[in-house]
Amino acid sequence: HENEQQGTLQLRKINPTEEGQLVLDRNPLEWSVDEVVQFINSTDCASLANIFQEQDIDGQALLLLTLPTVQECMDLKLGPAIKLCHQIERVKVAFYRHNLKSNVGLA
Repeated sequence: HENEQQGTLQLRKINPTEEGQLVLDRNPLEWSVDEVVQFINSTDCASLANIFQEQDIDGQALLLLTLPTVQECMDLKLGPAIKLCHQIERVKVAFYRHNLKSNVGLA
């Protein structure tokens, strides 16, 4: 297991068969702007982290970002925008996977 801890936000990669999947220790809907910046800094999009700080993007806003929004509002070229959206999708998938597991058996 590969662990990386920065402040209150901890991100873990699972095992090699699930390469790229995140396990989030905290609900991204509750992330502060600083926690979003920490996440972006832990990815290959670290050079874009200052944009999230400048635009006050918290966890809730992060989960609402789409490729067109990223391109238009952040004034990014297609390549960096796609890479950024891939990182955002990783957070969304981890969030949905966690909520799905949490809600199993409630019906």
